[in-house]
Amino acid sequence: MRTIERVLAEEGFKKLPRRTQLKIGRTIKGAEVPQRSESITLSQLDELRVESAGAGVFLFAPFIAQLHLDEVVKAANLPGNKSISAMNYFLSFLGFKLLGTERYAHVGEHGFDQGLGLFAGLNVLPKCTVLSTYSYSLDASHLLRLQGAFKRKYPQPMVHVSTIELRGYEGELRQIIVRGNGHEKPAFLITNDFETPVELVVGNYARRWRVENGIAEAIKFFHLNALSSPILTKIHFDVVITMIADTLYSRLAQQLRGFEDCDAPKIFRNFVKGKGDIEVRGGNIKVTFSKRAHNPILRTVPWQNLPCEIPWLDGAKLTLKFN
Repeated sequence: MRTIERVLAEEGFKKLPRRTQLKIGRTIKGAEVPQRSESITLSQLDELRVESAGAGVFLFAPFIAQLHLDEVVKAANLPGNKSISAMNYFLSFLGFKLLGTERYAHVGEHGFDQGLGLFAGLNVLPKCTVLSTYSYSLDASHLLRLQGAFKRKYPQPMVHVSTIELRGYEGELRQIIVRGNGHEKPAFLITNDFETPVELVVGNYARRWRVENGIAEAIKFFHLNALSSPILTKIHFDVVITMIADTLYSRLAQQLRGFEDCDAPKIFRNFVKGKGDIEVRGGNIKVTFSKRAHNPILRTVPWQNLPCEIPWLDGAKLTLKFN
């Protein structure tokens, strides 16, 4: 090496500068440096075939298309840039929530997963600093527009009010029966409050029931109370993403025979968690899931009645196969 160096020096060639760790593609500790995140088109990935630990997120793609979340993000005027669009950012955060990622800081665990990147319309998911910076670029108007896009499914329930007596209780009680609230059986409310308007009683009950159950699930699975450092995320934005992820889990659960009333952790454990093979060919995406005990239930889902084209991936046709 010294002879070569001397000959080059005699011919006027300077010593080449030492390559940086980034150019080498390795960190100081020897770990591989993932690619820089950027938007991709399916034509760039044609003939791609990869195994993904987060392939289960593609189960939600038809429901995301059904809810027109791409239009919601556009209407909310969320920020983006030339490398990563607003929808790419939105789906990156949503993907972590759908996988029950305990902290956004654990993004490093998915930094090389091309399948998760493809779900978000990227080559790979963004890094911690990028996600943190994006979260704090959102102001209240962005989040309110995003949250306001969701409407109540049962805005006008039917209510019957009557007066009853209960054994062991002196005096009369107010009984309120509620139907058309999204449940198969009516809800019975009994109270000694005769003064509060019925709409407030029903509204307060529904809100309290949803809050108590929602908080438990948000903490247990969506990790709403988890510290997000080193990714600093606005709590309002985290709540909105949690709400959307919970809605998607509810949509999926309604299609799963025998699991309609199950919570997100159980749906994730039995259906979403696990590896899968992702193949891109001719502008189409095929996701093949490994053998699992509950795959027969996934096969009975009428996927043909759900949107099969993914609008944020150039309208690619999505095919789900369960071994």
